[in-house]
Amino acid sequence: MKKISLLVLPLAAVLLMPGCMQQVNQSPELTGIGDITCLAGQRVDLLDGVAALDTEDGDITPDIDITIIPQTAVSEDYYAVFEEAGTYEIIYEVKDSLGKSFRTTAYADVIEREVMRDDIATGGFRLTCGGHADVISEGTDGSGYSFSVQNGEIAEDIRLGKQYTLTSGVEYTFTYNFTSNFAGRIKAAADGKVIADLNVVAGENAVTFEYANQSQSPSSDCNVELWFGGLEGGDGVEQPLEVRLSGSRIDYVMPDSEYVAIEDFNFTGRTQPRFDGVTGTVTDNGNSVTLEITQTDYSGDGDMWRGGAFIDTGFAIEAGTTYIVEFDSEAENALPYGVNIQRQQWGPDEVIQGVTPVSGERTVAEVTPAAGGTLWLYIQSGNSVNTITLSNLKVTVRDGGPKTEYFNILPFTLNQVNGGAGSLGYEGGSVVYTPTIFGNSWGDNELRSPSFYLSGAAENYVIQFTANAEKTINCVFAASTTGSWNTFAWRNFTIEEGRNTYSINCDSKALDGNYYFIWQFGSSANAVAAGAKIKISDIKICYKSDLE
Repeated sequence: MKKISLLVLPLAAVLLMPGCMQQVNQSPELTGIGDITCLAGQRVDLLDGVAALDTEDGDITPDIDITIIPQTAVSEDYYAVFEEAGTYEIIYEVKDSLGKSFRTTAYADVIEREVMRDDIATGGFRLTCGGHADVISEGTDGSGYSFSVQNGEIAEDIRLGKQYTLTSGVEYTFTYNFTSNFAGRIKAAADGKVIADLNVVAGENAVTFEYANQSQSPSSDCNVELWFGGLEGGDGVEQPLEVRLSGSRIDYVMPDSEYVAIEDFNFTGRTQPRFDGVTGTVTDNGNSVTLEITQTDYSGDGDMWRGGAFIDTGFAIEAGTTYIVEFDSEAENALPYGVNIQRQQWGPDEVIQGVTPVSGERTVAEVTPAAGGTLWLYIQSGNSVNTITLSNLKVTVRDGGPKTEYFNILPFTLNQVNGGAGSLGYEGGSVVYTPTIFGNSWGDNELRSPSFYLSGAAENYVIQFTANAEKTINCVFAASTTGSWNTFAWRNFTIEEGRNTYSINCDSKALDGNYYFIWQFGSSANAVAAGAKIKISDIKICYKSDLE
């Protein structure tokens, strides 16, 4: 019996072996996952270098689930935008076809961009909060700058500031116009030092205070602020502080003076030809520029504009200030030619004054622009064959006596041509454009920001804004010289549903003048989005980071 038993047991073991050798399902593996360092507002590919592999199922990378803490949206193609600086936990998880899973965690260190300007849409005014103050909303509402803040405890917790260029020793009277939903006391400060205590009423206010800049320099920039942090109605009041600023002004008296602003001007790289039905050339030669009209079919004085040379001096001019513009000119033929003195190349009321020079004589014109801008000259001779040389440009600013400068919040504007149509509005600090009819060219539906001053190397800057649309819409963005198409940034992209941040690198150009941002939507491909709202907000110019 023992022998039989011994023979049976091995047989049973042989019969059981196939069940014991059945292959066990292996867990999938995640590779290429590591910590991320990026910029706030930057679009990050969470699957860059990442793969999910399974022994049985093969490549299952498309099955990866990603969760971010604090909660951050992840797109279908595994991109995310971290809107705020901080540390984020990124959880990667994948399951195979039999339910076996693998999970791992990485971290994103999100660094805030260093902002160069975030006050483009608010006329240079900027809100800064400290302590426990929380900003509920802020931004442009067309002709004003509105903000809502709660939990301010002391005056400096809520600061509304603007940088002014002030002449040393001159006493300035500041007037701020704003509405407030609370009455009480606020403070005025210059470069962080309190200079006045001011009474505020609930409703319309026009508060006034004085300040004299005592800097050792002839003029210097000064940050003037209103401190609103103690104006929330006292203990037990839960309603936030709501302020709407319409603008400010400064009044002062300047001693009589006359000084040279531009002399021995260099024209190189600052000229643009214009030939409409005529033939010619424009040549810049440092101290001079030459316009040559070689063929024209026009002879009337009204056609002079058809051929000419634009000159962008880059010199900022102000409304109400008197300028003396001087230059020499010579013409080969004794035929009339003209020079327009302008505040911009194109746009409403661009010409300040037109003059008719005499060849071989110096032209002297005194002009007082009604609106500010950048000084342009337009040499024109589109109605006659001629060669004209302009040289030795000099601009003198005549200043002195009582002065008033206004600092208003300017609205965005629409440029709609060739059938492009739509409406402009504002919601919660955002600019809202609702196109109803799209033109066939990008510029047929164009939204423009207010003008702003910028200097320095463009390649050191990154332009950033948030945008969303009720329907997917194609867009061209450009940053350009005010009044002309002279760009230092350009991008074609798509605005989608949901709040998205767009970052645009700038070209290699030297900047020193007035510029604006342009969003263009004119395209037949956008026709399906007619009536859909497009919202733009949080417009900033940031310094370029090593992480770009």
